Amino acid sequence: MGAFLTFYKQHKILFLSFATSSIFLSAGFVYYRNQQNQHTNEYQGSSNASNMRSDNQNQNNKKIKFVDLEKDTNQTRFTAAMNAFESITNLIRVNYIPNTNCLEPQTIVDILQYTIEVAGDEYIRITLANRKQRRIYKSNSQLNLYKQYILKYNEDIEELLEKSQAELLQRLEVTKEIFEESMLALMEKGFFQQLYMLQASVKQKIKEKILSNKDLSVQQVKEIIRYSIKILKQQPEPFQYIVNQMMNKNELKEYIPNAINMIVQDFTYSKFKVEEEDQIKNLQRPECMGDSEIHQLLGEIETTMAEVMNQLGLGGIDSIPENFENFT
Repeated sequence: MGAFLTFYKQHKILFLSFATSSIFLSAGFVYYRNQQNQHTNEYQGSSNASNMRSDNQNQNNKKIKFVDLEKDTNQTRFTAAMNAFESITNLIRVNYIPNTNCLEPQTIVDILQYTIEVAGDEYIRITLANRKQRRIYKSNSQLNLYKQYILKYNEDIEELLEKSQAELLQRLEVTKEIFEESMLALMEKGFFQQLYMLQASVKQKIKEKILSNKDLSVQQVKEIIRYSIKILKQQPEPFQYIVNQMMNKNELKEYIPNAINMIVQDFTYSKFKVEEEDQIKNLQRPECMGDSEIHQLLGEIETTMAEVMNQLGLGGIDSIPENFENFT
């Protein structure tokens, strides 16, 4: 456990940077999948089974996710959270590898993926409220307050995911130590990159909790990606101001990747009135997934983001070790 925790703390920026946005993360996963042609059948079989159960649950309980910020109360949020825990804990089967205290891979995958189901409603509330307020600050050129709300959002979401996972583990009667030891054991068995990518995908998957009803054409998707690349390359204000401010404080550097994403998303919304969840939904459509130019643009935005990160001295996707031995 010590090695895993030490690695996470030392490479927290990398974990966060690879889980930034719908476009950046989609680019990363497309790029990553193109580079990975084997080694994944056993692990992905486990992950796919979990995804199927999760999708079935979503279909059975499908309803529009809408949070009324005026009527939202602590009591309604508490009730929703308790209902989520009760339904989800019944879906996770806690199994251990025989003769060990390590959880089976399927159980680990389920815990990671169902954490977003537990956190979903509160994630929506936090995201919508933060978007509304920080964009007011941006439009009024109140850059210090804009930066503070970007930091606040990242801190709030990180705390939400940690608390949701901790509560889920407690209800499953699995200690945090056993969960972390089990992940470490899975890494040591050769599934380091797969687990690494799964952890990143959890932070992307939760973005899908905000449902999108906006359909974009393939050309519109391309235009949005090109614009995102332009913002990353030109870095218009308040891009440089906020990043420079954060680079001057070591304790803020870990939030820079997500801050960059939020700034790009705010520029994108200002120009196209398209939110991050709209991009996620439309990038997953077959006509987009099968478009060669979109793949090329995703590769370009991934490369551009990596260049920005490297210029800041924060690393990028190439920094992901291939196996556990590379960081112990």
